[in-house]
Amino acid sequence: MKKACIFIILFASLVNLAMAQDNLTQLKRKAEMHFHNAEWKDALPTYELILSFPNADISSYINAIITSLELDTLPVAIKWVENALLNQISLDTLLTKTEVQTRQLDTSHHFEKLLLGLKQEIPDLSPRINQYLSQYYQFRHQYTKQIDVLHEMIDKSPRNISLIKEIAFAFYNNGDSENALAHFEEVLIYAPDDLEANLFMGSYYYIKGKEKMTKLYEAYHNIPTPNRMQFAQYRRGREEVKDHELALASKYMNQANQVKSTKAIRDILYDIYVLNSDVEKAEMLKRRSK
Repeated sequence: MKKACIFIILFASLVNLAMAQDNLTQLKRKAEMHFHNAEWKDALPTYELILSFPNADISSYINAIITSLELDTLPVAIKWVENALLNQISLDTLLTKTEVQTRQLDTSHHFEKLLLGLKQEIPDLSPRINQYLSQYYQFRHQYTKQIDVLHEMIDKSPRNISLIKEIAFAFYNNGDSENALAHFEEVLIYAPDDLEANLFMGSYYYIKGKEKMTKLYEAYHNIPTPNRMQFAQYRRGREEVKDHELALASKYMNQANQVKSTKAIRDILYDIYVLNSDVEKAEMLKRRSK
């Protein structure tokens, strides 16, 4: 008798579980239909029902978050993020997949809104959220906003080389070469052998030096009959470029070449030596490259 009762209870539990699973499957289909038809007001209550089930899947959380943002209910979207975290869903997985989904829907501005809301409402998540904000602004080419976020991150981790390089590139992409150079110089204070920083500095001064040399050459050779004074000015201008831009280009490119010698680096170094009229170094580098 006792065994029969246990069997009946177990059977009833399995039936209820199967019915609940069937109900959940139907709810998901209904929610996804509303979601794909942009019927946000109908989709949200359906997702609320789905997420009341234990062990709800991550796609339902993501769609519920996006639906809430579409309805301009940021607090609800934040609630779903908190619930997902409580249900052991990784923040990185949740945010990465939400970002992909918003890009596919061409509503990536909602992702920014979510990140800013999370940063304000859950301050403990700020360090991780700032990383996503920096990546988001970089992807959107909103470099001024990216720089602001990176400043905040660097204030809390002032000697973080990766962050300093990131803000240096952001400044450069934003058209601010002066600040970019200053930050790459800071990187080289902490890590003199950093390949990226040396390559950037070397390439920057190489391009600047080559441009100046070209302008000096063209200006001088466009003079029909240059006099001695004009020749002296031309020669002085070339020496100034050699002493500044090309000297710095050589310094940083040589350092990069010591860290990781590549054909591209050696080709630039060779050109620097040629521009510098340093035939001996150019020929020596050429022989070593063979």
